[in-house]
Amino acid sequence: MGLLFFALFTPSLSRAESVDGHRARVVRAASRLEPVTGLSPKIIIKEDDAQSAFVLPDGAVVISRGLLATTSSDDEVAFVIAHEVSHIIARDQMGPAAKLTGLSDPANLQLGEMRADASAVAFMKKAGYSPEASIGMLKRLSVNGVNLSSRITAISNLLGL
Repeated sequence: MGLLFFALFTPSLSRAESVDGHRARVVRAASRLEPVTGLSPKIIIKEDDAQSAFVLPDGAVVISRGLLATTSSDDEVAFVIAHEVSHIIARDQMGPAAKLTGLSDPANLQLGEMRADASAVAFMKKAGYSPEASIGMLKRLSVNGVNLSSRITAISNLLGL
């Protein structure tokens, strides 16, 4: 297995304990996904209450503590990691180059998210996770005002639900 690196920004003991619990779940999921995806990215857990995950230009995956706190199972953590690894494989983290080519317009961004979801579901199945967990997680994130209905529908259709 490749090296997983975690940058932990923990200003208080209670938050440090929270991050340690999340870190264990991330390590378990990343370890199970690596043989399936062929990647072992550097993973950074960001001390932030925002619910976000993204890939840096160097291929490192950043997952906020806030997003990890919304996950209710290892399956959901696996979805987050598999989704971000899918972006790495598709080279969606191109940054400034995406703006120059028009790849950063909303329609292309939505398509990229849906492609990453589909790849993540496939990776989850191969790694022995329940891909249906992705739907529950996206539904919880939708409660916070983010419209994820098209992604939820696409995954549901993909899974035959």
